[in-house]
Amino acid sequence: MTQIQNPVTIFSTPVGVSCYNGEDGQVGIWPSGGLAPYTFLLNGNPILNAFPLDSLVENLSGGTYIVSAIDDNDCMMRDTVEINYSFSSFTSISNFKGCRVSW
Repeated sequence: MTQIQNPVTIFSTPVGVSCYNGEDGQVGIWPSGGLAPYTFLLNGNPILNAFPLDSLVENLSGGTYIVSAIDDNDCMMRDTVEINYSFSSFTSISNFKGCRVSW
């Protein structure tokens, strides 16, 4: 078995959705190591508009996602990210940004 000298690793950063049932969450994926260019996956599906060196996935709803980066040597690294509801922007009722709110 050959040991990879410079394995691919990833750093992923989630951004929560702005309201309940919102679909404006994001996750940034930044790989390092391995051999560029990289292929990116979200829950096992290719991210078609990804850049060869990093990726930003937008329009995500709240939930758990598996992000992956595969380098040119077919070495893969996975990470699990959680997109949460971000309530920090709810300072007043006018900040709901068009989300449907039922009381």
